[in-house]
Amino acid sequence: MILRNGEPETLSRLIFCFYDFVLSSPRLSPYFAETNMRRLVERQVKYIASLLDGAPLDDEDEFAAPRAVAIPEIHFDELIAHLKAALDHVDLDEASAAIVLAEFETRRWAIIASPLRGLSRNAGDCAAPDG
Repeated sequence: MILRNGEPETLSRLIFCFYDFVLSSPRLSPYFAETNMRRLVERQVKYIASLLDGAPLDDEDEFAAPRAVAIPEIHFDELIAHLKAALDHVDLDEASAAIVLAEFETRRWAIIASPLRGLSRNAGDCAAPDG
């Protein structure tokens, strides 16, 4: 594991900070309206710890698979911005932060809405940008 000092506490702070930013966004919060945030935070902490540790999870699919959500790319970009801000806020070391960001980016095309997939019903009043 690259991260060493205050590992579990730092990862928990990272995830809490990230979701605080996300849930304060009027564009992103509707996606989480019916989400069990406690369970999501616990899963994300375990998943990120496994990324940084390099150890596979017992059931990696349970942690790695994104929920069935399709969001506009502009919203995904906002998620990335909030993740970067959270990483800066908790002062995660550069190598660990790069791993987390790279992994998040690998999910981009699985999460972004395409014209064929449409938007998730959890998107509330969020709409895909025109054009």
